[in-house]
Amino acid sequence: MNFLNFRLVLFFMFSLAKDLPYYVYINSVPKCGTHLAMKAIGLILDKPFGGNYNIDLLSECKRKYDKNFIYAAHGSYEDIVKVDNFFENKPRKNFLVIRDPRDFIVSYSYWMKKHQLALEINKLIDEWIGGATSSIHDHYRLFYFDWLANNPKAFVIKFEDLIGSQGGGSDKKQLETLIRMMKYLEVKPTNKLLKHVKDNLFGDTGTFREGKIGAWKREFSDEQKVLFHEKYSDLLNKLGYSID
Repeated sequence: MNFLNFRLVLFFMFSLAKDLPYYVYINSVPKCGTHLAMKAIGLILDKPFGGNYNIDLLSECKRKYDKNFIYAAHGSYEDIVKVDNFFENKPRKNFLVIRDPRDFIVSYSYWMKKHQLALEINKLIDEWIGGATSSIHDHYRLFYFDWLANNPKAFVIKFEDLIGSQGGGSDKKQLETLIRMMKYLEVKPTNKLLKHVKDNLFGDTGTFREGKIGAWKREFSDEQKVLFHEKYSDLLNKLGYSID
């Protein structure tokens, strides 16, 4: 399914959506599994999964469809007031999605190559790791650390915990994560529902490319691995990722 058809299907689903007793809002570091989280929550709730990644355009989505459904954005902590105004102080379930920063770099590099730049992946990775700006730290500060500090009750989802064995993760960890998500969403985690979500979760979203854990081990050169760990080992530690 190409991206245009994927969006058309989402829009059609939005028009059929019934109200939820709460809104679902997903914030994320870009290229860290936002669509995976949206799809999981959509399957759990039997609701359309989708949204608009520009915080300023969420109101347009809400106006068009006039339903409570699943919204997502890459919002900085400064957008919290906008989010509160958007939801009009109504109940909402907040999710926050993160991923290993090394795989974030690989995923973002492939996205940039496809949509913006004609550079080789290796050169794009070089720009991320060795560039003059601190964009990696900035991304995780804006979209994760500062956001979580202002939304301490947000449900944090790690891409690696949700992807399952098809993406190189653990089915056991995926199951545990789905059960916790269901309980947070006030949905009974039945065996039937868990099987339905697990069987339909992997792939087939608008930005899906590979969906694998540890791509950095293949894509990073030895020099890039050393440089990344020299500059960003503190970030890995803070996020709970192994330095090996």
